[in-house]
Amino acid sequence: MARSRLCRTCGDFHDLEGAWPEACYGHFGVIANDAPMIRADGMDPIRSMADGRVYDSKSRYYGSVKAAGCEIVGNEKAPFDRRPEFVSKNVGRDIKNALEQLRSR
Repeated sequence: MARSRLCRTCGDFHDLEGAWPEACYGHFGVIANDAPMIRADGMDPIRSMADGRVYDSKSRYYGSVKAAGCEIVGNEKAPFDRRPEFVSKNVGRDIKNALEQLRSR
């Protein structure tokens, strides 16, 4: 069975191994001039907190951080879809205890 993909432009399934209809080229992200997608390795110079050196190459910077046993964090997505569960057991007692502790100071 040939692999196919649903086209959101025309609503039909197109064979991935054959030629795609010209009307659907833009939808599948085919670049007209077939230019390669390149991610540049360069960046503005920064000083590494791991070893104190200045880097202007992403790959060298990431390599030095990893070699120092550190990890780059901060690009993670926050779990906004998960809310903490509210447990109503003994909430009144906890509030009463907290107020008593504040009054006793």
